Amino acid sequence: MRKNGVLILLLIVLLITDLILMRRTIISHKEIRIKDSVIHSIVSDNFALKYIESNLFYTFEYDGMKIQDIPIKDTADRTVSLQKVVCEKPALIFRYQQRDCSECIAFGLSQLAEFAESASIQTIIFAGYSETYPFKQGTKTIQTKNIALYNIEKILPVDKQQIPYCFILHPDLHISELFIPDKSFPEVMKRYMQILKAKYSFI
Repeated sequence: MRKNGVLILLLIVLLITDLILMRRTIISHKEIRIKDSVIHSIVSDNFALKYIESNLFYTFEYDGMKIQDIPIKDTADRTVSLQKVVCEKPALIFRYQQRDCSECIAFGLSQLAEFAESASIQTIIFAGYSETYPFKQGTKTIQTKNIALYNIEKILPVDKQQIPYCFILHPDLHISELFIPDKSFPEVMKRYMQILKAKYSFI
């Protein structure tokens, strides 16, 4: 009987110990999740700040800059002047190059399509392909309703960053509101489009 009592006592002690250890493990996992969440939040905030900082830099860097009236080609391989494309009113330009991030291009184009359907300002894509054939092949799947599409190899120094970007091109060929879309911050892109719609609604 005494042995049975000792065994029962031992089992109770072991059970209590297991429960204590299990509780500590659960608490430890919760603390780890909280720490991971805090770290993720800090990293995300830093990433967002860097993104905003980068956009502000490019906006101020290129605001008011004029670009040359160079020949560009449409999807039918006809050459037109850049000046002729925006001879009367400002246009929203979405610029991407052949080697840019495909997901970034797809995100920008999807937002651009929504913008073109409801905005009064003309919307234009300036793609960057080295040859006519890849330009046609690379853009044939793009829904270009209400969107003009041209091929132009170089526009601004920011092309070297190999990232899609947007800007307003004015009739005198100066640019403003340069913006770099990021699929990680879709709400910022939507806000950018809303501001442009409001600002150029009189056109």
